[in-house]
Amino acid sequence: MTIFTEKAGMQLAFNKILKTDYYLVLPYLEKLQSQALPPKILKKRLLEMFEQNYECFGIYKSGKLVGVFGLWFMTRHYAGRTCEVDHIYIDDDLQG
Repeated sequence: MTIFTEKAGMQLAFNKILKTDYYLVLPYLEKLQSQALPPKILKKRLLEMFEQNYECFGIYKSGKLVGVFGLWFMTRHYAGRTCEVDHIYIDDDLQG
């Protein structure tokens, strides 16, 4: 699935990242950690997440991956079906 948006000449695309492409996400998750986890553990946890109502999306600018974010889908007793955004990371040079 690809979602496109254009704003002030900036073309962005949001593409779902599949479990088989987990390696695209790992560098961004490593940057988010305050305490570095060994890459082997981070990979194991990310692969488990894909089995637990988790989806990951890549943010692409002009065809280049520049960020990632995750979504958790669940049902809550007080709200019903929900989607929770998790770990958003954008390349340093595009932040701000």
